Parts: sequence; C-alpha cells; structure tokens
Amino acid sequence: MDKNLEQAVEQLSKGVAPETVHVLWLMAETLEKTRELSDSYSLEIVDLTPESVERVKKGESTVLQESPVAIDRASLAAVCREILSTLLGKVGKDMDPEVLKMLEGIDWDALVDDHAATLAGTRPQEFLNYIYDNANGADPDTLSRFIFPVLSWALRVFIGNAAKQKAASLDQDSLEDRKYGYKPHCPICGGDPVMARVSETNFNGSVRSLVCGTCGASWYWNRIGCPYCETNATRDLRYVHDKDDLDHRLYVCDHCGEILPTVFEHEDEFNRTPDELELVKLGDLQMAYEADQEKPLN
Repeated sequence: MDKNLEQAVEQLSKGVAPETVHVLWLMAETLEKTRELSDSYSLEIVDLTPESVERVKKGESTVLQESPVAIDRASLAAVCREILSTLLGKVGKDMDPEVLKMLEGIDWDALVDDHAATLAGTRPQEFLNYIYDNANGADPDTLSRFIFPVLSWALRVFIGNAAKQKAASLDQDSLEDRKYGYKPHCPICGGDPVMARVSETNFNGSVRSLVCGTCGASWYWNRIGCPYCETNATRDLRYVHDKDDLDHRLYVCDHCGEILPTVFEHEDEFNRTPDELELVKLGDLQMAYEADQEKPLN
C-alpha cells in the first residue's frame, strides 16, 4: 500500500476501537484501488464558458450540467465489479454466505443501463436515485452498505480527479473576490456536503471548505453558517469535540438538527489526510455524540 495512506491510517487509528481501525484499513484499500482504476478510466471535464461559470457560481447550474461527461456504460459496470471485488476480498469471509452469494451475483451490466450511465456523467445524485428505484427489490441494508458505496466509488474513478480540479479553479476566483460560494451544494455535481475542512490561508485568514459526498469535490463556503438550512444564527450553531482531539469536530445546528463533521487541518493540501479516511474518524465521533444525546436524563 502507498506509504502516505499507511501513515494516515496509523495516525487516525490512535485511540479508536479495533472495529474502526478495521474500517480505516478497508477504506484505504478501496481508495488505493480507485486511484489505480482512475489511471485507466479518469475523464476530463471540458472548460466552461464564462457564462457557464457565472451560472455555476450563482448556483443556477452545475459544472456537469454545463459540461457533461460521457461515461461508457460497460466501463462503469466493469469498475463497479472491480471495486466490489476489492471490498469482498477484505470482508467476504466474515459475511453471511447468502448475502455474499447475492453480492457476487449482482448483474452490474443490467443495473447500470444506458440512462444510468448518462445520469452518472451529468447528474450523479440522480444517477444514485435512479439505481435505487431500479434495484429490483434489493434489500435496503444491502443497498446502503454495499451497492451505493460501490457506485459512489465508481463515480469518483471517472470524474473525481476532474471534479476536484474544476472546483479548485472556481474557488480561486471566489477567494480573489472574497466570495466563499453562493450555494451550499456542490458546484460540480449538485450533491450535498458530508464534511467540512477549516484551514488557514496566507491572505484570507481561516476559511471553510465543504466536501461533496457524491463526487468528492470541495468548495469554499461561509466560515459561519449551517449548509443544510443556511441559518447564520450563532446561538443555534456550536462545535462538539473530544477533549483530547480538537482537530475532529462536529458542527451542530440546533435550528435544523443537522450535523456537519469537520476537520481543522494544519497540513497543506498535498499532505492532507484523504477525506474518505477522515470521515471514518468523524463517523466515530458522531456516533458517540448521538448515543450520548439519547441517554435519558436522571
């Protein structure tokens, strides 16, 4: 495995449960596989016109709607098979034999039809919804634990690199204009944020980036405010964290009840821990927080 990934897992594994360590290694293996596949399948997004850029920055459209990517249906199905094979190679031996047999028997060529492939390159969130609606009665737990993650990883194989590059170019304009994004959804694909990063810049102080849960792109947004309900009322917003770890926090909105896992980073973008691994650590923190909220008052 890549040494940087190994070091990231070892760093995040400190003080967490063995089950979490197992998930971290599994995510690292899958991330490495997607990087390998990206070398063969990664696609480029054609440059946008100035008019298209303005529509994207105003939240009227997305990069992929303005500049669609043509994802080959057969290639998408093949990538899904490769990623699932990697996952099952790590966890298959511990699974219920019937569930394992069902997963190994998924017909990706049938599941990913022509319309699905088109949506994947234009409206990725609708692509996931379309698969959900056409999964032929697949168990919801299986969908959420295996099929959706595989599809999400596969999307990033094709558009992940280009999405991050395009988001970075858009954000450079935003920083120069002192505008940290107009809308809380992803400017590349329209997906919702699953985490945030707070970092220091040389000229603009502390800034916050939201990270898309669909394509993996990140974009600047307001330093203060809930990206889900867009409230800026500070009385409704607070950070929760473990007393021994100030870098991993939960941004809790008491107005809408949503939680935004957040990393306060000290590394530059070339040395940062991958979002996929940070989300495992943040997921542990969120589960602990939510469990604590459910405790009855004495």
